[in-house]
Amino acid sequence: MKNENSNKPAAPEMILFDSGGTLCYDADMDQLRAVEAIMPYITKNSRGIGAEELNEALRAVRAEIRPARKAGFEVGMWTMMRIACGRCGVELDLDEQTFEHIFRLALTTAEPVPHVDELLDCLNASGMRTGVISNSRFSAVSLKERLDRLFPRNRFEFILSSCDYILCKPNSALFEIALAKAGLNAEKVWYCGDSPEADVAGARGAGLFPVLYDPDGMNTDEVDHDFLSISDWRELIDILHKRR
Repeated sequence: MKNENSNKPAAPEMILFDSGGTLCYDADMDQLRAVEAIMPYITKNSRGIGAEELNEALRAVRAEIRPARKAGFEVGMWTMMRIACGRCGVELDLDEQTFEHIFRLALTTAEPVPHVDELLDCLNASGMRTGVISNSRFSAVSLKERLDRLFPRNRFEFILSSCDYILCKPNSALFEIALAKAGLNAEKVWYCGDSPEADVAGARGAGLFPVLYDPDGMNTDEVDHDFLSISDWRELIDILHKRR
């Protein structure tokens, strides 16, 4: 249901965002290309493993770990790659942050979701506090690198990644950590995301007010929480102006 048909919440003191599908999206994703990018950093490869074979090993690990994600647990890409390399007898001269930087830049071309930059500029101009909570197989360091590159004027106070905390949304843990970092009660914070389950249900379960970014008109009939649904970030700009 859309919140316009129920009691409207007061304007927030802080707005938190999901990352993928909400602030930006992945284009031209190619895992083999990412594996090829790390091949020059191999220091041991006694079996002569090539990029395609290492990529298949990584695919197998991801398939094995998929049930953990469905159960609400996050396993980072760095850990998955270490498992794949270990099985192949491959050693890399890379630490986690350098691996993530090289692998992710080669993996996909990130693009901003339309009009997010306008929204962030508006929030910054009004003094609205902002932050990010994301289900991601990459660390917060990697997410920050990406978001700073895409939105150089952002003022995110913090970025939380499920990769760093093991637990995924809709588990309330990441929301509770964010509230503690912000020093705010849940009713003073809105959370914006593109998933009815992870974002809308997750935020509402932690007491935050959810905003669903829904440009394609998803079926949300089964969602039994109050939330605001928008199809264009400029709608949120107008809504916030009216509530101030």
